[in-house]
Amino acid sequence: TVDPAELRDHIAGTRRQDPHDLRVEEVPHHDTAPVKHSLSCRIFEDLRKDSLQNVCEDGKVTGFRFAVRIADYRGCFLSLHNGYYIRCDGVEYPRELQRFQINGKAPRTFEEIKKAVWEHWDYDDEGWVYVTKPGGLEKGMHEIALQQSVLSQYGYMPWDEEWLRNPPVPGSGAGAGKTAVICTFSLELQE
Repeated sequence: TVDPAELRDHIAGTRRQDPHDLRVEEVPHHDTAPVKHSLSCRIFEDLRKDSLQNVCEDGKVTGFRFAVRIADYRGCFLSLHNGYYIRCDGVEYPRELQRFQINGKAPRTFEEIKKAVWEHWDYDDEGWVYVTKPGGLEKGMHEIALQQSVLSQYGYMPWDEEWLRNPPVPGSGAGAGKTAVICTFSLELQE
């Protein structure tokens, strides 16, 4: 299991002085018991804390969005980006309710993104995660639990063929890449 105090101290000491009320959850790994966090996870500084906004389309609030960077120092080909585990204020939002905006293109579903085999998400480029929620979020603070899912690009693994047909569900621990834990943030909705 992950010791949240140890992880928080590590982040504050080596990455950023404001880990935005970070809490860490244990996540089962695809082929073992729950993973002990390796401290290589960068998602703690990759969700921009001042980016939570409601989304308006055709004059109606259709959901919310927030800005992220990839947790993998090499970036990834976009087709390997499998979505996010997202829980906002206790409600889970599956990949089917998510869209992703990167590289100057309009927000796309993860079904569309998995066909973007030649498009790359570079390490320091900011993307936007859009979540469908009619009416959006109320003003004030919101608790967002997040885990990024990027499929392995380190060579062939026994489960790769299955993951092509049936990608793992974000938050299950499988396909979590550099984000082996679900991180929880307290963010304020921006106007």
